[in-house]
Amino acid sequence: MSAVISQAHVGRGVLPDQGGMNASRRVCSGPAAVPRAHGSSQVQQQSRRSMIHWSRTTGPQPVSSYSGSSYPGDYSGSPYPGDMGQEARGYNEELPSDAEVVPLGRSQDGGQISGRFGSIASAAVAGATGGCGRAVVARLVAEGVPVLALVRDYTKAANSLPGRDRDVDIRQVDVTQMMGLPEALRGQDALIIATGSRPALDPLGPFNVDYQGTVNLIEAAKAAGVKKVVLVTSVGTDEPFFPLNLLWGVLFWKKRAEEALQRSGLDYTIVRPGGLVDAPRGNRVMGGVVMAGPSTYGLPPKQQPGSILRSRVADVCVEALVEEAASNRVVEITQGDGTQPVLNIAQLFRQTRPQYM
Repeated sequence: MSAVISQAHVGRGVLPDQGGMNASRRVCSGPAAVPRAHGSSQVQQQSRRSMIHWSRTTGPQPVSSYSGSSYPGDYSGSPYPGDMGQEARGYNEELPSDAEVVPLGRSQDGGQISGRFGSIASAAVAGATGGCGRAVVARLVAEGVPVLALVRDYTKAANSLPGRDRDVDIRQVDVTQMMGLPEALRGQDALIIATGSRPALDPLGPFNVDYQGTVNLIEAAKAAGVKKVVLVTSVGTDEPFFPLNLLWGVLFWKKRAEEALQRSGLDYTIVRPGGLVDAPRGNRVMGGVVMAGPSTYGLPPKQQPGSILRSRVADVCVEALVEEAASNRVVEITQGDGTQPVLNIAQLFRQTRPQYM
């Protein structure tokens, strides 16, 4: 079905195609619309950065608080990772000094990518409409990094994702099906996986989404030449008797997904947050991020995991893309009570014991 594009629409952005969820969309960057597929050649990547992407709204979207589930899926209930809702924030944790010479890239809307992220031409976020996923998208946009948002519901993403009017490209996929995933990830330098099941609603979700869906994304990333994968799971994945496993073994299957990533040969960082919140509860003061090696938090005699803002989880995930000390690491994170010294994320990665699991 051909589309009639008036002069007013020239250069406005991406129009949804009529070919289904995995079809290419059309980009208006001049007098005519030309087909575009995700992840093509380097020349095409350079070209697409100058295009303004389609949005249902105009003007920049403010970074604000997102509400939603507090579990590693997107259902309401338990306060654990990988899901919906987030107080998104976008600031640079570690700015270069005036004496440093840093390379600058250019984002899709013509803005500059911050020097520390200049090596990332584009980053994909799986589970981008969940709480942690949206916070990750917001942080990447703040850094000027072009984002490919992999989502289950295109309409929901188009109406809710921060930065969708400039640096965010949306693609609807089903992570439980391998078909289409390698094509979607082709041309991406990095992949952040923030997907999660709804075990309270779907007993097969932990296996299908938390395990098989993650394995599919890992295999697709290998096939597409992705250089770095960051996976958000949860504290407690090392403990079979952790209470969350009552939900159809959700942490058991997250642990199997972690093992699949560690065996993949890809450069990885596995981030295990404590309980997820959008904002401090009550009068609680939330300090800086506290980072530790695997199996630090959990049931007694281990330390109590506590909670962490989803925005801070996003900070850790994005920092892991460029911090050398985050390479092939498993870290557990929570937030302090404000009495601990505040270190930036890069320093935390460098000081955390390098235990590999």
